Amino acid sequence: MPLLALILSYPLIFLTYNKTHESENFHLLKLSLIWLGCQIYIYLNGEVRVPIGMIIAGIVIYNTKTNKLSKLLTFGIGIISFLLSCFVYLLYK
Repeated sequence: MPLLALILSYPLIFLTYNKTHESENFHLLKLSLIWLGCQIYIYLNGEVRVPIGMIIAGIVIYNTKTNKLSKLLTFGIGIISFLLSCFVYLLYK
């Protein structure tokens, strides 16, 4: 079920891609990797999920110079989809 939440949130990346953006190589791939990076987490003591991917994606977005708005929106979509998948997992656990 959490996978379904991720699949349903992925098309929102295309909305951020269609915004006015500067010319950049592999822009859609970068947005997809930022979104996917937000889904990576590690467990601490088998209970707490630490979203290590969000930290890395945030550092990447902070250091970028082009298309910062679309990458920031993708980061927000990634955070929302991560929280949604965690919520769905808790419901069906």
